Amino acid sequence: MISALEAVIAYYNQLPSMGSQVGEQIASRHQYGDGWALTSKALTVKYSGGVPELYVPDQRVRFDVRCYGPSAFGADQVYREVVAASRNFVRTTVITVSGLALIYALNIDSGPSALRDPDVDMDLILVFVEALVAEQDIS
Repeated sequence: MISALEAVIAYYNQLPSMGSQVGEQIASRHQYGDGWALTSKALTVKYSGGVPELYVPDQRVRFDVRCYGPSAFGADQVYREVVAASRNFVRTTVITVSGLALIYALNIDSGPSALRDPDVDMDLILVFVEALVAEQDIS
């Protein structure tokens, strides 16, 4: 079965505009202090609920997406790339360890919340994103 989390992270990783903001610092948990330099921009994506699909082999999943930056403005730059990725999204495939994943949709599901992560003392913007991902390898 395809991991919706891995598929969405792979999608963000393949976007050149996201890469220009965060480089390769996209993961399910921040890695500040373990490979990521403090005050560098980053994006984290983790599961945050969703609506189970009982009859069709796909996953409608909600993600907690955190856009980190060295300042509120830096976090906002990353957030704007997340918004652009949603606005420009077209059905696409990405490679995962479980096979070729099909992402049907990727939509912003909330407004942004400006926060401060006390663990790393950094600004971040939290937004929720909903994705629809096929459960089966389509290759």
